Amino acid sequence: MRHLENIRAMVRRLAEEAGLDDPRSFADSWHILMKGSIVQAVEGDLDAASRAKSMARLLIDTHR
Repeated sequence: MRHLENIRAMVRRLAEEAGLDDPRSFADSWHILMKGSIVQAVEGDLDAASRAKSMARLLIDTHR
């Protein structure tokens, strides 16, 4: 649990530095996207990272 919170905190700091709106919400959403793409890849989805990258762009745009 602590390791996962450290990841969210790092993403939150990066979002703050980038001037994104609501860095906490962004970090929570980013973390869900990140974990989901990892699970998809483990299940054999070779395109999970590509789809996650497209979704990440939308998430960043939403928080600008």
